[in-house]
Amino acid sequence: MGRSGHFDLVAAFAAPHIRFDRHLHGAAMPTLFRFTMILATIAGLIYGGMVLLVMVVKPRDREVTVRIPSERLNPASTEPARRTP
Repeated sequence: MGRSGHFDLVAAFAAPHIRFDRHLHGAAMPTLFRFTMILATIAGLIYGGMVLLVMVVKPRDREVTVRIPSERLNPASTEPARRTP
């Protein structure tokens, strides 16, 4: 069996009620179009999920305090202090 025979055998077991004749009056979908449709479907699902999250999830307001050490704000100078005349 060639590659096509293997596909027909697997398809017969997967869905015996569907006829997998790829040469019927141009019924085969072009590969690039199929790939584009799969990508568009995935992108639509992701976009829909993000819209759903925006609609359902409400952020909680809370106060945030971050302590910053004074050494980071005012680093110790390594140069000697200059005198102004």
